[in-house]
Amino acid sequence: MRIYIFGVGEGNNIVRNCLKRKAVICGYIDNNQALHGQKMHGKEIVGLHSISKNYDVILISIQKYHAVYSQLLSAGIEKEKILCFYSIYSIFDKRFRSLFNLRDWKKAVYHYNRKRVKQFFSPLDPYIRASNKWINERGDQIYRLNYDLDPESVVYDLGGYHGDFTQAMVDKYHCYVWVFEPVPKFADSIKERFKDDPKVHVFCMGLAEKSSNEILYFDEDGSSVYKKGSHHQMKIKYYAAKKFFREHKVTNIDLMKINIEGGEYALLEHLIQTGDIKKIKNIQVQFHNIPGIHAWYRMIKIWIKLDYTHYVTWKFRPYIWENWRKRVNRQ
Repeated sequence: MRIYIFGVGEGNNIVRNCLKRKAVICGYIDNNQALHGQKMHGKEIVGLHSISKNYDVILISIQKYHAVYSQLLSAGIEKEKILCFYSIYSIFDKRFRSLFNLRDWKKAVYHYNRKRVKQFFSPLDPYIRASNKWINERGDQIYRLNYDLDPESVVYDLGGYHGDFTQAMVDKYHCYVWVFEPVPKFADSIKERFKDDPKVHVFCMGLAEKSSNEILYFDEDGSSVYKKGSHHQMKIKYYAAKKFFREHKVTNIDLMKINIEGGEYALLEHLIQTGDIKKIKNIQVQFHNIPGIHAWYRMIKIWIKLDYTHYVTWKFRPYIWENWRKRVNRQ
């Protein structure tokens, strides 16, 4: 395919780097008359009215392409012979797909137009689809707070943060809530928030597969031992779930909410292995896509094993929220 490239700025280099080898560049077009007659990569820079008629496409390499597109139409160029590199709708044109490696094109357009491309491709992303569905169905109000609980019920809030979920449980059900928050300043604020409520118990630690002290990379509600990079680090305490259950004679948990930034994998694997998973009536969990810990593979294995003792009541996958309810007569 024989093409002219309109524009000789930085976008020109990006366009050429994304072109497939079968594309033949006839020359370059630019409105700057001072550049006319000069050569770029062995091809002449010309004005629009000096181009040869022997071409298939004029490719606009300028990010703000709308004015140039109008200029070409006004000059009598057929719209079928115009392609805009930075238009996200270009991928629907067969000629465009034949000219470019779409993976390289997407990277280039992300560099210049990240927000629009993200919005354009988001319906194709299962996480974005699930997230939009969660928002549209008011998941935080409808799904996360509706359970068969009463004032004698016991709720475990793993990843207490500021205590908002605990507050919602207390307000709606007046139940017992055991909060586990390993970040000291968050744990202290929760203790202060519920200091007059004897049914709320706050533990400055996280439940895990084993007892240990770990380095946490602090990032507010995204704080994690797995998400390295934060300059603010602190030591936190983990306590083995099996040991905690034995020491506190835990026999029944009506609801366990788990939002612990990657720690959910090891914890659920541990609870399944020890059989303590059977003590939990409802498991409300948010899995996290943490690099380097085989998150997707482990999540699927957990789903398969959980299905022996629990069943899914609602789910927004991947990596939003889901709830598992204990099967009847699974002791």
